[in-house]
Amino acid sequence: MWQKPSAPPKQCPGLQLTTRGRKELQDAYPRLESLSFPRNDCGKTVELACGRRLGYCEHVDPNTPTAQLRNVVLLPGVPGSRLFTHPSITATGFVPGWRLVVLERPGLGLSDAPPEGYTYTQFAADFREFCQLMGLRRVAVIGFSAGTPFATAIACTCRSDAAGSAAAAGGVTDPAAATLAAGAVEVQVAGSAGAEEEAGPPVVVAGVALVSAIGPPDTPNKRQGMAMLFQFAYWACAYAPWLVGFIVRSEAAALRRRPVHAMREAFKPYSGAADVAALKRPEVEAAFLESGLELYSRGQEAAVLRENLQFAAAPWGLDLGACSTRVAIWQGGQDRGCTVPMAQHLAQQLRGSSGGGAGGRAGGGEGEAGAGGGGGGGGGGGGGEAGSASPAAAAPAMQGGGAKPEEQQGREGQEGKKEGQAEERVQLHVLPDQGHMLYFDVWGQVVAWVDECLASR
Repeated sequence: MWQKPSAPPKQCPGLQLTTRGRKELQDAYPRLESLSFPRNDCGKTVELACGRRLGYCEHVDPNTPTAQLRNVVLLPGVPGSRLFTHPSITATGFVPGWRLVVLERPGLGLSDAPPEGYTYTQFAADFREFCQLMGLRRVAVIGFSAGTPFATAIACTCRSDAAGSAAAAGGVTDPAAATLAAGAVEVQVAGSAGAEEEAGPPVVVAGVALVSAIGPPDTPNKRQGMAMLFQFAYWACAYAPWLVGFIVRSEAAALRRRPVHAMREAFKPYSGAADVAALKRPEVEAAFLESGLELYSRGQEAAVLRENLQFAAAPWGLDLGACSTRVAIWQGGQDRGCTVPMAQHLAQQLRGSSGGGAGGRAGGGEGEAGAGGGGGGGGGGGGGEAGSASPAAAAPAMQGGGAKPEEQQGREGQEGKKEGQAEERVQLHVLPDQGHMLYFDVWGQVVAWVDECLASR
């Protein structure tokens, strides 16, 4: 099932610390300076049917019986590897009641590089197979920053608990059949190695949490509030990818020589007050620094470049409106990279709305503020649903020259109910006083939401 990590390939550059870079690292983070990168003393791999390996680390609560553990998969951002978790987990080693698996995406850390043209849909297929091999039959997913498009793909392509309810409503009364209906993941990818349906138990996704979410490239007004450097990066991803490659390779080389200095320079565009304060916290900087040392000591700039081009330069190839999974998005109002319009548009699309402005969730709760103006579904979303009314519902409008007021109100009530259900299933929390690094401060909220998803059926 799993294998110990193999030795790094010969072309791994390792670290090339200058005298100054070593002293900076030793003064700021002596633990990291004492370690040997790339790390081969932690983590495991799982081999997929296609022969590629996926790397991961597990953090399991030793005080909870195995059968009662809640399964959670974390997809970090960039730089992010199996070594990236949260300071609370670094301190205690686990989340109470959880079996937390930090998964490395293809080409990062211990994970093998993917085939040319690798898509988000193919990743979702890999995720499903990974969960089957790991025995994760029912799971929640947390995506942070660059990990959120991959988590979004899981939400859109893996059937959720909601499918079980739909199966029962459709006359499926056998519990085993309902479970199969709820967990079946049909991912058909032409020409994809390992895309064939794998034998094994179904995978059910109970919920997907997106923190500092990246929105699709066609997000309206996505540059509103975005740092100028990131605006340029989006343009370069679409029109000058060679330039993005040059920048990624330059940053990686700088981090191998003077990691502390290079990391601080790379994060300067996150100039909001909240992010400036967060990045001064040693536990926050150390989390990114350790993963950066792991990735770039392995020479994995190509994977970082591929992910940047994938989320910024081309359509994602996902039917966001087909999502039936519970989703919660946490977005910082001061985020200069993943902007609030990105989160608003993504939430609107995941709710199945296609028109109007993307409003936030009204009355988000303690410490939260509604995003944008309206109550979540997005101005014209209701109109889209009205246009899909059944012939039976439309028939009264053809009798006597128009619909009776009470019948019209009934239809509008049903549409409002659908919009309300969509808002409840896909929640958006915009925190005005937070930035891109809100992951470190809202972790407790994310954990509570994930626990609630896994506790409910």
